[in-house]
Amino acid sequence: HIFIKHGLEYLLDNKINKSISILEYGFGTGLNALLAMGFSFSKNIHIDYTGIEAYPISISKVEALNYPKVAGLDYLKEEFYQMHIAGNSYKIEFGETFIFTKVLDKFENFKSEGKYDIIFYDVFGPESQPHLWERSFLDEVVEKIKPQGGILITYGAKGSFKRALKSLGLAVENLPGPPGKREITRALKY
Repeated sequence: HIFIKHGLEYLLDNKINKSISILEYGFGTGLNALLAMGFSFSKNIHIDYTGIEAYPISISKVEALNYPKVAGLDYLKEEFYQMHIAGNSYKIEFGETFIFTKVLDKFENFKSEGKYDIIFYDVFGPESQPHLWERSFLDEVVEKIKPQGGILITYGAKGSFKRALKSLGLAVENLPGPPGKREITRALKY
């Protein structure tokens, strides 16, 4: 999964401090948070995870997707369910290593004084939400990335998007994508 392999694992390989903060634009089905939690537990790495979602999916959809079983993380089924029923901005501690916060709001309304080690930019594509891929909005996103090695990882690979990230001072890398996707983008903040 790109957010874990090219985001979380990459950061961990290049970071001395073993405490990681993640901001996800597009909590959606919760799959990325579930995989990050599984990673946190298996590697004993402290992760503080914030997911933003304006339109949460229904619990019946969560149950139908059954991601804990599909991902081989069935032991996290109850935690996955708790993430989905979490109230707005309510912090939940799962075990000793994973703290989860869900922000129920539009991306444009999210304000944070904090900076994040990784941003999982998992928003809908530029055809559906073009403003989320434009420099003016990306400026706010990049502001939330920690300097000296913070990462933005996304399926988005459009040229104008990558040029916008470069214009905001990020080093942009094209990485091979998963099946059906030629490439993905990782951007580093120095």
